[in-house]
Amino acid sequence: MKAAKINAKSFALKLSGESEIKELHADDIWVEKDKITILPLLKKKLNCNCLKGKVVRLSYTNAEIVDGDVVNVGRNCKVKTLYYTESYSIAPNSKVQKIIRREKE
Repeated sequence: MKAAKINAKSFALKLSGESEIKELHADDIWVEKDKITILPLLKKKLNCNCLKGKVVRLSYTNAEIVDGDVVNVGRNCKVKTLYYTESYSIAPNSKVQKIIRREKE
């Protein structure tokens, strides 16, 4: 899947292959890998410049910027900058370079 920009109320993606989205804006974002597939695990990734939402749950995602109120960085993620207002969590095998707390608007 390839997309330049997605705006949605709710967005869920089950990764069955490599996906690329430049910008993703949704209140509720959920990215996970599809359990049943013959593709190698390395190919199942979402590459994204900017993910922005209220509740963000990610796994198998590479992103420059992740921005949300509540952010859960699950397994196998690489994030350059994480912005949050309420809370965040990061799985042990994921990497986040910078974490910045924002005040609620």
